[in-house]
Order: sequence, then structure tokens, then C-alpha cells
Amino acid sequence: MGIFIIGGETGKIAHIVEAGEVVPVGRDGFIILNTILALFRDYKPLTFFGSVGLVFFLLALVPGALVAIQLLRTGTVPHQSLAVLAVGLGLAGMLLLVVGLILHTIVRRFQEIEHSLQVRAEDLRPSSVEREDPR
Repeated sequence: MGIFIIGGETGKIAHIVEAGEVVPVGRDGFIILNTILALFRDYKPLTFFGSVGLVFFLLALVPGALVAIQLLRTGTVPHQSLAVLAVGLGLAGMLLLVVGLILHTIVRRFQEIEHSLQVRAEDLRPSSVEREDPR
């Protein structure tokens, strides 16, 4: 069991002392989070990229709505940078969704190929009945 060292004025856990070794919590937490995200990205690409794409698309609605309101009120677009930002975020969101679909298809095909190879490998293995000498 580790000993938690409370850091300074913030009151947050700064280090864990485990078997005489001081382990920084922030660095290990970042490594674990990075590993979880990498596994999620590799095994569930549609969910990962689709979620990020949806966030980008929803973020595009904020500047897009502001530009649309200004366009309806005045008939002009005074903040063209907001319009460009909205279009950029929307395109990035759609692109991430398409990337997720393509990667999902590729991962699915590799899983099907791996399954068929495992079935064929099991068919090629001699069964225990065939290995026994009938003498």
C-alpha cells in the first residue's frame, strides 16, 4: 500500500511512495490515460473519431450561429473570421467522422481475416483421436 504525499498549498496528491520509490502522480496518470486512449483508438476507431468529430461539429455551431444571427440582423457578415472558424470546425468534424468510418471498416476486415485464420489453424491441427497409435 502506498503512502500519499499531499503537495503544498493546493492539497492535491503530489507523489505516491511505493516500496521506497517516489512516483509522480501526474506523469503516471498521463501515461495511463494515453495508453487507454491509444487502445480505444485502435480497437474502436468509429467511436473514438466519431466522438471527437461530433465535438468539433458542435463547436462549429457556436460561431456559425453568431454569424447567422448577424447575417439575419444586418444582412452582412462583419466577422468573417468567425465564419471561417465555423466552416473549418465543421469540415474537421465531418472529416474525423469519415476517418472513423474508414478505420472501422479496416479494423473489421482484419478481425474477420484473423478469425478465419484461427478457424483454419484449428482445422489443420491433428485432433487427439488422430494422434493416438491404433496398434
